[in-house]
Amino acid sequence: MADSPDDDLGRLTDELDERDAPTRWPIVAALAVVAVLVSVILIGVLSRPGPDRSSPDFAVRSAIDAHFSAANALDYNRFAGATCAAKTPSQAEFISVNRRSAEENGAVEIPSITDVVIKGDSATATVHVRHAKKGDATTATPTTLVHQGGNWKVC
Repeated sequence: MADSPDDDLGRLTDELDERDAPTRWPIVAALAVVAVLVSVILIGVLSRPGPDRSSPDFAVRSAIDAHFSAANALDYNRFAGATCAAKTPSQAEFISVNRRSAEENGAVEIPSITDVVIKGDSATATVHVRHAKKGDATTATPTTLVHQGGNWKVC
């Protein structure tokens, strides 16, 4: 039995619909390219230190923070690493002084560090110190730092 013209037309229409039907592959490929580009940009931005994080001023502030954080944690090794050799106490003295201070005054908090001045291998800053058990009262503490062994250290 011969096919009718309507059957031929139906098959032809189905064939054209299958060929012209959009596929997902171009969309998936475009999304993959966009994802790769965004990832490359983010990795590039996040792997480079910003200007603030690589400045000498930031390094001085970080050294001050490391010094006081180590004292709060009673971590002698970190404290010694953040303190100049001339001002590093013995471990027994460090623990005794900082434990007593923590019991009487609470942890040391640093609300701000101001007036950072760097001159060669020395720096000064004003560290505003507050003790947890003493309320909101702060004390401005002049602080000297030296550049030793490639790092800033509180002296």
